[in-house]
Amino acid sequence: MRPYIFVPMALFATVGAVSLPVLSNLESQTFHHHGETESVKLHARGVTSSFPDGAAMPHSDAPMTQTPPELEKTYRQSERFRSKLQNAGTVTDVIKYLNEVQTTKHSAWAIEHLTPEFRKYLLETAGSELNPVIKAALEKSVAGLGYTLHVVFAPHDFFLEDEPHPPTVPQTHGGPQLHAVELVPEADPSNPDLAGGTTTSSSQKHLNLLPSSSIKKQNPPTSTLQSLTNMSSLEKRLTAALMSREDRLIRRRLSEPAADAGLIDFHTNDYLSLSQSQDLRTRFLTKLQNSPDVLGSGGSRLLVNGHAHSSLEARLARFFDSPTALLFNSGLDANVGFFSCIPQPGDVVVCDEYIHASVHDGIRASRVKDAQLSFEHNDLTSLGELLLRLVNDRRGLRSGENSVFVAVESLYSMDGTIAPLTQIVEMLETLFPKGNGYLVVDEAHATGIYGPQGKGLVSLLGLERRVLARLHTFGKALAGSGAVILTSELIRDYLLNYARSLIYTTALSYAQIISVDCSFDMLEDGTAKKLSSHLLKTSAHFVTTLRFQMETQHIPAPLLSLPPHLAKPPADDLVPALTPMFAHLATPIIPVMTCQPRPLSAYLRKLGMNARPITWPTVPKGRDRIRVCLHYGNSREEVERLATAMIEWAKECVRQETVTGVRETMLPIHPKL
Repeated sequence: MRPYIFVPMALFATVGAVSLPVLSNLESQTFHHHGETESVKLHARGVTSSFPDGAAMPHSDAPMTQTPPELEKTYRQSERFRSKLQNAGTVTDVIKYLNEVQTTKHSAWAIEHLTPEFRKYLLETAGSELNPVIKAALEKSVAGLGYTLHVVFAPHDFFLEDEPHPPTVPQTHGGPQLHAVELVPEADPSNPDLAGGTTTSSSQKHLNLLPSSSIKKQNPPTSTLQSLTNMSSLEKRLTAALMSREDRLIRRRLSEPAADAGLIDFHTNDYLSLSQSQDLRTRFLTKLQNSPDVLGSGGSRLLVNGHAHSSLEARLARFFDSPTALLFNSGLDANVGFFSCIPQPGDVVVCDEYIHASVHDGIRASRVKDAQLSFEHNDLTSLGELLLRLVNDRRGLRSGENSVFVAVESLYSMDGTIAPLTQIVEMLETLFPKGNGYLVVDEAHATGIYGPQGKGLVSLLGLERRVLARLHTFGKALAGSGAVILTSELIRDYLLNYARSLIYTTALSYAQIISVDCSFDMLEDGTAKKLSSHLLKTSAHFVTTLRFQMETQHIPAPLLSLPPHLAKPPADDLVPALTPMFAHLATPIIPVMTCQPRPLSAYLRKLGMNARPITWPTVPKGRDRIRVCLHYGNSREEVERLATAMIEWAKECVRQETVTGVRETMLPIHPKL
């Protein structure tokens, strides 16, 4: 028999000796604008289904949109159902509410409110009591998961993943608890977890519910249940958050320093292989030996403006043909500093949906944090419609009193796509004739690779005087550290006075400045141009090789595929520099889409190749991948070996019939709302 449980907020159901989270994480919504109306771009995973209005889901990996009335209807239905689950008192109540769902098109989002653990539990203990629609949806969802129950200590998954502060969850028993539910189990000799039939006291909560034998069997987290009893409220909350990520296989960790020794590098940002360059090393050590200042920097830039720092800024302004240059300690510091202070009250910031996280961090700290909008990645139509709406709706933008800032990356770090910079500039100049439309370009991944002497795509296109600010970093292709913002004298002066990430931190050390100076020596003398040319040829060869093998070997697309901009070769008459989005320009970043990124990465690692998996929350759900980063030091033979290994892995998966249901898991499905 199923145990009778009390479920305050229905966050957890303690089943026998195991505490099961009941409600799954709510996924955040990203709002986009299309013409006169707003729509919501939704990413999700799970079973294949259809929208509540009955419209069939298309068979592609493109995110779906709904108009506001449809979205509102779906959202309210979903929230009403979730509210019922939150107020459920027993597992029987949960089954009752699930059985009220009678149609396939509603079953997907109904069960998406439940965690995988609880779905599996329902199938195993109450399958015969579920209506056929719900049972089928649960079976599809659970099939192939190979899920092992873990002890979960707090309902952190109840929080919106992107919320800066989780919502307040009511506390019980006079103090911060782990929000587990109480259990009054009935004795069941056939179930080891319920054999004792003992009642758990409220003072125990669920901290000591798992016996030592079960701990070994269930392979719980390293922090033992006994140690949890001695934790403070803060420690419990932090542990819960980490274990939530552990259960979803998205917990980040540092690798062992020696773990990658001997592996072929297909994952770092060392695009020009300068970190291994004997030439750069010799130049650096020579300059270091002759420099009057080597160690430290003495303090912040406003406290100590070292000669080396000032000289490098002057050099960078000349090199990039910019009025001024201002050094920052990192690209993150530069983005945060700029976007936290330059946009003024009444202004609007519009970002590509794939913009770097540091831009969002800066905007959240700014005075326009409630006026941030996004457009579909590299989509000029989406951007144009959004800007037109802003012009029509905001008098200050029409009059020139307020400004709009468009933030993009010239080369996107996760997708290897290139922004249509010229078209964006022309659009801003047309829609904002008073000069209050500004483009800000992050060139972090393009520095040293594109443009004359590696100056980047803005320079390649001759847009230096038509963009408000450019960000170049030194820690990727240039094998250094730090970043520079290229902009006007006025904005540089304003940043010096208001950019907290510049003012309140110690400046780059002299040794770091010398290192960057040496890297720019190699850009100016043409050495880096030769390296980048070889790199881009290697990249084109890898894409061509992999694409050909995937087509001839008939590899299932969900298992292994290239994104749309790489999926087909360019037309014979296509001139890459003139195409609106540089769709076919070779880049050092090649995302190989796969629904099994971790197994593929592990397979490659065993063969001596280090290509890392990229999953949610770094990329949207359903867009998992192996991000291949190529370098000057990678040979044609190495990239051919990488392509062949990926194909052999996919063929082995097909042979072992491990791709059952793979196509479904890669399709956009009924979203969590």
